[in-house]
Amino acid sequence: MKKAPLVAVGTFFVVGLACGTGPSGKDGSNGTDGEEGTGALVSVAVESAGENCSDGGQAVSYGQDKDGNGKLDSSEVDGTSYICDGSKGDDGATGAEGAKGADGANGEQGEKGDPGEKGDPGEQGAVGGQGGQGIPGDDGFNSLISLTDEPGGVTCALGGTLVEVGMDDGEGEGEPGDGVLHADEVDQSKYLCVPAEFPYQCYNYFELTDATRLQSNTDQSSVGCDNSVGNRDWQGPGWYRVTGDAGTQIATTPAPGYSSCGAHWGAYVSSPLPTTSGIITESDACYSTASGSLSTPCQYPFKVNTMKCGSYYVYELPDTFGCSLAYCTIP
Repeated sequence: MKKAPLVAVGTFFVVGLACGTGPSGKDGSNGTDGEEGTGALVSVAVESAGENCSDGGQAVSYGQDKDGNGKLDSSEVDGTSYICDGSKGDDGATGAEGAKGADGANGEQGEKGDPGEKGDPGEQGAVGGQGGQGIPGDDGFNSLISLTDEPGGVTCALGGTLVEVGMDDGEGEGEPGDGVLHADEVDQSKYLCVPAEFPYQCYNYFELTDATRLQSNTDQSSVGCDNSVGNRDWQGPGWYRVTGDAGTQIATTPAPGYSSCGAHWGAYVSSPLPTTSGIITESDACYSTASGSLSTPCQYPFKVNTMKCGSYYVYELPDTFGCSLAYCTIP
């Protein structure tokens, strides 16, 4: 059974009714498994020094494994992030310039007369000695990447991967250079979710499967109570889908008579259900008393949230306001 705790919506009146609890009904069959989603992949490669990282680093590419070969092909890359190494330390100071070499000896002076040929240049002076090496700069910190599985829920309806990156610099409570990316060292994070067609409520819900919920059931040997966790298939306030022996959806008309649906009063959705998938719609609901002085097809109105998920509906249902009250279903 799938479970997603959510806050119930609605207004309730406390009415004292006689409670009757019979033996629990048989569990319904499990719903059919959904189609397997496409996997998310991450590829990490060395990034040379250049435009993206002046001192080099790592290129993190991510995307969906569309062809299912377990490798992130270039055509599957949705985006790339660069995790750059720390910059190189400053160079040491330049050494002092060496002393100038001695001038070469002058050539002998010829007899005065016709100008003689120009003498050869003197030898170049010796090069001065090299200055001492400067003090090396501090080493930069390594970049780290952490990949964590993300379960199905609000962030990723069908699950995915949380990618976190940062420097191993000991920021906050971290330990510098220990090779572990601590929470305080995380500089960037991103969720890579398995693609989902509808919001997470369409995949994370409880199931109403008990056949005694059917609006056509008038057997009172076992009266249900959607105010008590564990009574029949009730798991408390939350999102529900009608499936298995219970049918396909919450009833949309009043019960034909008193004590239908395996309860004294049956609850149903009194306003039209949404026709567009993936949109939460606030719907009207009420109880069908159909007996005695309180006989009315719509008693004690309240609100429920409904959502169409392609071929089926899910409902955010609150507890009923008392026992012997339950939600009716139809095939």
